Amino acid sequence: MSSTRIDIAHLTSAEVVRSLADVTGPVLSAVVPVNRDGVRRPEGPARLRSMLDAMARRLEGFRTDGHPLDRSTRLLLLDAVAQLAENESVWGERSGSVVSTVTSAQLHTFWTSANFNEGYRVSPMAPLRFLLSAVVEAPDFNLLDLSLGVVRLRVPDADRLVDVATPTVPASIDEALGFEDHERRLTNHTAGTNGGHDMRFHGHGVGGEVDHDRIERFIRAVVRGLEPALREIERDQLPLVVTGVAEHLPVLRRMSSIPTILEAPRAISFSDDEREVVTDIQTMLRHGRTTLIEATINHFVERRGTGMTTEGADSSLEAARAGRVATALIERCRHLDDFSDESARIDDLIAEVWRTGGEVVITEPASLGRAAPCACLLRY
Repeated sequence: MSSTRIDIAHLTSAEVVRSLADVTGPVLSAVVPVNRDGVRRPEGPARLRSMLDAMARRLEGFRTDGHPLDRSTRLLLLDAVAQLAENESVWGERSGSVVSTVTSAQLHTFWTSANFNEGYRVSPMAPLRFLLSAVVEAPDFNLLDLSLGVVRLRVPDADRLVDVATPTVPASIDEALGFEDHERRLTNHTAGTNGGHDMRFHGHGVGGEVDHDRIERFIRAVVRGLEPALREIERDQLPLVVTGVAEHLPVLRRMSSIPTILEAPRAISFSDDEREVVTDIQTMLRHGRTTLIEATINHFVERRGTGMTTEGADSSLEAARAGRVATALIERCRHLDDFSDESARIDDLIAEVWRTGGEVVITEPASLGRAAPCACLLRY
């Protein structure tokens, strides 16, 4: 059985859908808090082992989609969980929770900084709501260092920044324009005037205009190489945070199809503490996301009663399966810490919305104004 472990803070909805949402059951999902009393007391493996007997009893006669689990499937699922308990590398030295999903073919393990109550469930699919802290707690992003002398793409990996190899992106303006046609450059020559010499420029336009033109051609070359590079590593839908020359940002936004391009929250140099850089950018993104969520809730309230919204897990799931959901709003804490039937329908809702290109937004408790734990804005 293969095993995949992903830090939940850098998990994307595309990865979730690809690895989990298309799995056909049964799926055994276990959620275990780890190191809640400090890294010197790694309680996670012991707590997981203590759950195995209870799991074994519950799996006897358990039905998924109306069909009982056969003995070989039960043993396979339990054996995978037992292997997880023995794998010390999974538990690490950080507090939080481990979310594990086990199928007949694969074991997926995710670590998250969120503290969940322990529990487990057998169902036809994984509990996606436990993975939503990837969206809420630590927003992912791409960092572009952009100046005339240096172009570099970096991405966060835990609390550090890692360079991404981008051979299609010019490393500087000299590299971007170094092989352009000679006649397009600003040139000069000296000419004699009554025994002396003066300097005369020729080319396309005066010096200032040509400089502006060169910068635009430089940024166009960066965009031409950057966009396919981001698509190749499946990060083209993430926010692009730019550090360097602020004047380049409007030109970059105008030329690029990247959906979100933001200026870095402060001047960032290559010698800065990478952990501080990642924290500062994530804080900025959370603030921007909070503003966006408030606007989305207001939009939902305005459209309530017009036939363009749904409320509750059942009606929302029906609309999502028809491909009608543009945005699903799910209240934090109302859906995370239990394995109820309603929570299972919310898992299905998340998967359907992601599959059909919609967005999932986590709101604060009671922000939707009624008892339903989730609601949707519809496309039509």
